Amino acid sequence: MGSTPHCIKSYIWLDGVQVSGGLLRSHEVHHTFRMSGCAIESNKRLPFVFGKQQLTDDESSSSGLTNTQDLNTIRLRFEYVTFLEYTTTPPPPPKTRGAIHETVAKATTGDSAGLGDPAPSPQRRWCKTEKVSGLSPVLFVFHYAPLEWLLAKGVVSGPKPRSSEKRKAPETSKKTTAQPTTPQNRGRILHELLVYDSTSDSDSDSDVVVVDDGGLGRLKPSNAKPPNKRMRSTPSRSKPSSRASAANTTPSKPEPKAQPKPKANLNKHEVIDLASSDDDFEFV
Repeated sequence: MGSTPHCIKSYIWLDGVQVSGGLLRSHEVHHTFRMSGCAIESNKRLPFVFGKQQLTDDESSSSGLTNTQDLNTIRLRFEYVTFLEYTTTPPPPPKTRGAIHETVAKATTGDSAGLGDPAPSPQRRWCKTEKVSGLSPVLFVFHYAPLEWLLAKGVVSGPKPRSSEKRKAPETSKKTTAQPTTPQNRGRILHELLVYDSTSDSDSDSDVVVVDDGGLGRLKPSNAKPPNKRMRSTPSRSKPSSRASAANTTPSKPEPKAQPKPKANLNKHEVIDLASSDDDFEFV
């Protein structure tokens, strides 16, 4: 970036009242600075704040307001100056807007920008400058208003409302009971959560069922009855192996090595636990 032999001095107006200013030295004009208040002493400042406009019904009170268009504005002016010297003498305290008449306030948003209560600030000093002739100043005017007012006037568009309709889960079963899986009710949910439909033609990822080995021994058919001598095994659609048939007709618990694989003997009405924990689900 290029350089300039001049400094840049700034002036700030809030609602038409000059409140502060600043100086960028010639070697700082390409830097970015932020001003958050107006210095009133070497170690104190008045912060910039937004608030409600003070109103009055006194006909003789105008608070020095000469132009109603200055309300709800922040004005900045920049001009080239020459730096002379530093000084420890602070400038005069800034003026305040004060109350405005109610009839004037009807044309505004009811909000105001001004100065807050004094607050501590780092030690600072001021500068004496001289305006450079032949160079015109640059002026910026910003208008501010609350979001509700901007929405009502159509200046900005409001945020899109979130859809209240919840996302539907894919239908891969005949019956689903949406209950959280906890250690207290996990055994009950194991039998009530889902009736697996082996005739479904869906090929989506939701058809994949994962059952841990620890819970396989507790899986029972939903229409199972206590074993007795007259009980007959319910044949599955696929021809079961001789070992699987023997396991189904024997009331005693099969040995671990003879346990059927989860995917091998899923009968039509067996109950499968699809919810391992509540953390598996994410609502978008």
